[in-house]
Amino acid sequence: MTRTTPASGPGAAAVSAAPLSLKSRVISGSMWTIGSYGASQVLRFGGNVLLAAFLNKEAFGLMALVSLFNVGLTMFSDFGIGASIIQSKRGEDEAYLNTAWTIHVIRGFALSLASVLLARPFALLYGQPELAAMIPAAGLAGIIQGFQSTKWFSRNRQIALARVTVIELVSQASGMVVMVLWCWVTRSVWGIVWGMLIGYVVKTVLTHTALDGERNRFVIEREAKNEMIRFGRWIFISSSLSFLAGQIDRLLLGKLVPIGTLGLYNIAMGLASMPPMVVAALVGGVLFPLLSHHSRTDTKAYERALLEARRVMLEGGIFLFAGLALLSPALFHLVYKPEYWESIWMAQLLPVAMWAQILMLSVERAVLAVGDSRTMAMANAISLAAKIAVCYAGYVLAGIGGFIVGLALGFLAGHVPLVIFLRRRGIHVLRQDLPYTAVAVLLVGSSVLIQRWVVDGLTGSARVWTEIGTASVVLIPLGIRAAKIGRAAIRR
Repeated sequence: MTRTTPASGPGAAAVSAAPLSLKSRVISGSMWTIGSYGASQVLRFGGNVLLAAFLNKEAFGLMALVSLFNVGLTMFSDFGIGASIIQSKRGEDEAYLNTAWTIHVIRGFALSLASVLLARPFALLYGQPELAAMIPAAGLAGIIQGFQSTKWFSRNRQIALARVTVIELVSQASGMVVMVLWCWVTRSVWGIVWGMLIGYVVKTVLTHTALDGERNRFVIEREAKNEMIRFGRWIFISSSLSFLAGQIDRLLLGKLVPIGTLGLYNIAMGLASMPPMVVAALVGGVLFPLLSHHSRTDTKAYERALLEARRVMLEGGIFLFAGLALLSPALFHLVYKPEYWESIWMAQLLPVAMWAQILMLSVERAVLAVGDSRTMAMANAISLAAKIAVCYAGYVLAGIGGFIVGLALGFLAGHVPLVIFLRRRGIHVLRQDLPYTAVAVLLVGSSVLIQRWVVDGLTGSARVWTEIGTASVVLIPLGIRAAKIGRAAIRR
């Protein structure tokens, strides 16, 4: 808790030092998170381009379903172990950490067993026999990740992200190298499965060997376990609903469209999800620990931190969305085979849904930071129900385009209870949402239409360079503005 000290003398120095220390950690954590995100996306995009050269679009559809199954299994068993370490007052207590690790290991074995039992029914549901063998193999990730050291979560709690970032990048690079080499040699989608597992092995080993702290051991303390269960019961519900709300597009499209079309959609979504991923990384790695700290000490600082952070995120989000919408045609024309070019229009429309997702992402952890996991669960339930209804109706009326618009409306529906929760605490996020959304829609939408008009009739390199040129006219001033606002926030 914050200690009150006199206005002068040694106590005053202690008071002034503490906020500076927190501020420096937030700035450093933000820089490491953004740098990590940039490097991670370069690895991911470069790897996907190489994999697309060796595999067909159906392979990407299969991996979308494998990933869908594994992520779903993980989310349906999430009791918020990492979040409880970050949020709890006992988050640095050895018995608490060892109890969390023990539960995590047990959960990992349960996940792997479940993947074996459910693989065949899932393969039959989507009419893809290959999934019956691929899913149990990919399910080994549950065991591997279960042994990940709690030192990883402790570093996030402290917003000390330098080594965490390096570990993440090294493990991702290791897995990507295995994927590309395996697929190059065998031309088999199995290379993606084994590369993913190697990446998890590298990450788990490094969380034990490259981070300082006490070694984990098998312990279950009743008090710690009960606290995690109380905190995690709504996390479990929220994570399950969050998975369904976040992956309902692939769950539905896997049944509605051919596997190749699902592969094309998955590639487009891989690009479109980049902005929400960086926001999620900043929110989870920096904003959530910061807000959790302020919720325990200073509610006014909690409000200021949330609104200032959202302003920076929304400014950056407009820049990222404009870049995605305007540069995706040139990217596909330059690096993908023509059979993948059908993804272009999807990559340009998906930012509409992803913007709505950013609005929701940027506040849901603010709710969790004050210990209210119930409201977050409610938001995900509403988002899920809206997406099922509106996405399906949109597909029936207008195909995949209508489906994507339905995604946006679903995210906005889930955003409503979060806005209401914060409004009751005197925090009015709609004052940010409405003007930024209007600017994003008008600016990015009109820019895309102008770009299409300019490049109409052009082919080959002339088309590509014109696409890049028209994008630069919009992106350079947006990037300068976002950078200025980011620097101003750091100075404050």
